[in-house]
Amino acid sequence: MKKIMIYLILLTSVSSAAIKTAVYWTSPVMAMTVVPKLAKFDLVIVDAENMVNNYQVLDSLKRSNHQIILLAYWNAQEVWESDRTPNRPIQNALIDSLQAKYPSWYLKTANGRSAVFYPRMLMMNMSDQCPVYHIAGKSYNYREWITAFLLKTVLSDPIWNGYFLDNGGGNVSWVSDGIDADYDGQPDESFILDHYWSRGVYRHLLTIRAAKGKNFIIIANKGSVEFMDVLNGRKFEGFSNEYLGDSTDHGWWQSMANAHQTGPYTILQAERERDLDFVLASALMLDHDVFVAVGQNNPTWYQQFDKKFQVGGKIKVVREQDGQRIEIIPSQKTGQVMQK
Repeated sequence: MKKIMIYLILLTSVSSAAIKTAVYWTSPVMAMTVVPKLAKFDLVIVDAENMVNNYQVLDSLKRSNHQIILLAYWNAQEVWESDRTPNRPIQNALIDSLQAKYPSWYLKTANGRSAVFYPRMLMMNMSDQCPVYHIAGKSYNYREWITAFLLKTVLSDPIWNGYFLDNGGGNVSWVSDGIDADYDGQPDESFILDHYWSRGVYRHLLTIRAAKGKNFIIIANKGSVEFMDVLNGRKFEGFSNEYLGDSTDHGWWQSMANAHQTGPYTILQAERERDLDFVLASALMLDHDVFVAVGQNNPTWYQQFDKKFQVGGKIKVVREQDGQRIEIIPSQKTGQVMQK
């Protein structure tokens, strides 16, 4: 068997773009004691429930760092299956309405089973084929209703600089077999289901963009390249990601190809502290600003963040194979083969 070794070498270059810092805060509560820590960061994604539970903490954070970017976290595609989740007054009220008045907005399979992605949560029907209810003289599907709800209840508050949509991908057929988004009692064809799902998510984002204007920052999870005419960036949760089209080297190559297209509000999230150097090195290879985060609900300021990194490096691929050394710099279209 041939012996192959591949190395990636970072060659830094001068650039005006830089590494910035981010925190992914998905807890519905935040203590005042964490403000001095979070205020050091450039961007914080904050679960929207915090605006009800501890608005004074968010206000103190903005006062401590006038440049900080606060994004309201919301998962429009899922709700907790319990109607009384601790510390979630916004969603508890929302679930009360959904269960009592709009049960057909829950995403189901043709046999009536709930579609589930994350344990203890139920999927909602963001598809443009979602059933319609008539409310106060107007017709709404779920996507239209939740968009209006967010604009009125959450995003109208000036504390927010933008909106973070969790699960902001353009397909859903992978979640479960036999999904029946149009509620006709038959499983939807995957390509039809994904088409109308993508259209629903896109219109959700487009409506928020139209309502909030061009300076409002909108970022979505995951690291795909859909909807980038509306989005300012995307978050790569647990970078690198194997589900974006190619799993080679844990999806690193495809993740990097996508990250080159997702703009200056791209967020690369290290799932664990031990992954931080890998994520930072990858971020340095991009040619635009990149935000780096570690885990969830983590206000730790790592020593790496004190370094003034500039992005815009180049990837050199080095492969040693059968007595030969092959070096390629893809961005410069240069390469050479040397005998060892």
